[in-house]
Amino acid sequence: MKTYAGIGSEKTPPEICSLFKDISLGLGKAGYTLRTGRYKGADRAFEDGCDSVKGLKEVYIPWQGFGGSISPLVLGKLETKELAYKFTNKYFEPFSEMLGFTRRKYVISIFEIMGVDLKSPIDFVLAWDDGGIYSGVCNLTIKIASLYKIPVFNAKDFETENEARIGLVKFLRERK
Repeated sequence: MKTYAGIGSEKTPPEICSLFKDISLGLGKAGYTLRTGRYKGADRAFEDGCDSVKGLKEVYIPWQGFGGSISPLVLGKLETKELAYKFTNKYFEPFSEMLGFTRRKYVISIFEIMGVDLKSPIDFVLAWDDGGIYSGVCNLTIKIASLYKIPVFNAKDFETENEARIGLVKFLRERK
């Protein structure tokens, strides 16, 4: 199975969300499975594009009904959740100090990269990080991807949407 993670800030600019929607539409047509959360911004753009072609997706959510999702991949119901919590704590030092929703967001990033069984890494990551440096949940997601030598494309590394589009097309061609 060909898989990718579509991640990013809830503050992803509309033009980048449009790009991500277009790309996930194409990837959905090509048979890729999207792994994402159900957060506003980039995650929703990836999911919307995937849904527009009835593409395959794994949407990991912190609780039943989060963001209106009907995904069965609810953190509290996943058999591997305790292992994911340990994994997160191992690779993200401040994790032990986090509570509630914030803690769940970080654990979900592990599933986006490694799959529900935590043994099925994705092929690549498509992201937009609003800080220009990898921070927060994106930081952990990208760190884990790097540990597994999973290629990462960050649209924030480009100055314009057009440059990001060209860079992303090149990135995806290199993955074929």
